[in-house]
Amino acid sequence: QWSHVKRSGRVKTYDVIGGLALAAFRHPYNHYGLIAQTELGLRRTKSRGAVFEVGLSGGYLRTVLDGETYQVADNGSLARIRFAGRNALLVGLYTAWGKDLSRATNLPLLCHIKPALLLQTPYNTGVLLRFALEIGVVYQFNQPINRPD
Repeated sequence: QWSHVKRSGRVKTYDVIGGLALAAFRHPYNHYGLIAQTELGLRRTKSRGAVFEVGLSGGYLRTVLDGETYQVADNGSLARIRFAGRNALLVGLYTAWGKDLSRATNLPLLCHIKPALLLQTPYNTGVLLRFALEIGVVYQFNQPINRPD
């Protein structure tokens, strides 16, 4: 963490941040998806709590087909395949905007909106560019809470 004081006296704080993220989605009548990824980024926080982030992510995607899937067995009968789907790797770039509520209140919370571009590979015989949007609240464990005595 490092800070920069402007001539006006306002302070900008910079942090290198990292985290783990889990997400799930459904493409109706097609598939379900589960994403697990790590993130590494840079966060700038202004003195009044405005937050801007940029970072990279990498992770794993598991998709499961929405519906029953069957395979022809060696003897010619049909056998149901449970959790039929695909595995893929995700590499992404994200940016985020938000508000650090601990700057103006005693709440150690950060609210944000975070769009991301994710590159999925393999996808059929190539790659697929995916878009994701995260809207969330982060509880900041390392933030001291100032309580009146």
